Formats: sequence, structure tokens, C-alpha cells
Amino acid sequence: MFSKTILLTGLLSSVTVLSIGCSAAETTEPAVSQPYTDLQSRTIKALSAEKIEGLLKGAGLQYALSAELNHYPGPKHTLDFGKELGLHPDQESAIKELADDMTSEAKTLGKRLVELESQLDKSFASGWITEEELTAIVNQIAMVEGQLRTVHLQTHLKTKEILSPEQVARYDVLRGYIENRDASTQGKQHQHDH
Repeated sequence: MFSKTILLTGLLSSVTVLSIGCSAAETTEPAVSQPYTDLQSRTIKALSAEKIEGLLKGAGLQYALSAELNHYPGPKHTLDFGKELGLHPDQESAIKELADDMTSEAKTLGKRLVELESQLDKSFASGWITEEELTAIVNQIAMVEGQLRTVHLQTHLKTKEILSPEQVARYDVLRGYIENRDASTQGKQHQHDH
């Protein structure tokens, strides 16, 4: 009886193993994600056409989110809301100058960044890129991108200095960052920041 139980247990184990093996063999391979296949036709593989256009136009491209979302208004949106913010002519003039300077500098840096990304792309495409060349280009890209981000962030910093705490609080309401009822509290808080 004991040997029959062992034999039956062994047979059941073998059937189970065979069953699992067959099931595994019958399953199809899971589909492998290919997220980059649509990017092969890009002129510069690491940059979308929209990003290139934004860089060449001196657009913000979210480089100043650290400022924008922490109560440091952007110059262009400040000018857009000039009437609602009650900008004085001297404020408007100063902020317009900041916006123009920022755009001009951002265009120059953006063009340089596109050139460097293109150089990096071509170096890889050639099949002859060296570690030294790679390091040099990537370091230049990092430096230019850092300068570009600094330009945008500094302009937000300077814009806030031109505005009153109440205008900064109103800007946050107009941009949807805080509710209108919180604006007076924010304005008082901004007074301590100045």
C-alpha cells in the first residue's frame, strides 16, 4: 500500500510537471515594447520637431517651472495679464525689456543647443564617435542647457522684483495656481519675501 501511494504521488507529480511544461510552451512570447521606433525619422534623434522649434524661438519649454510654480511670475504672462494686474507704465516697460532680453538670449542659446545635439547625433550616426568626443559634446550640451535654464529663471526672479506682492498673488490666481479667496493671504506672505 505504501509503495502504491509513493508510485501514485510520483505519477501525479510527473503529470503536473508535464502539464506546466506544455502550458509554458503553448504561451506566446509577450509583445516587446518598442517606444522609440517612431523616433527614427527625426532629423535630430534626441529632439522632437516641437522642441527644436521652441528652442529656436526662445520659448520657455518649462525651463522656469521651479520659479513659475513658486510665486515668481513669468514676464510674458505678466504682460498678457497687464490690465488685470494693474501694471503701471513703468512696470510694463521694464517687464517688456526683460522679456525681450530673455527671448533674444534664449534664441542664441537654443540655436547653439540644437547645433550641439545635431553634432552628437551625426557623431553616433557615423559610427566613429570616440569616448573623448562624446564627453566633450555632452559637457557642452549640459553647459548650454544650464545657461538656458538660468536665463529663464533669472527673468522670473527679476519680474517678481518689479511687481508688488498683491500683483504676484493676483498673477497666481489668474494662472490658476491658487484660488481667489487665498490671494490676500498670499499677498501678505509675498510681502515677507520682498
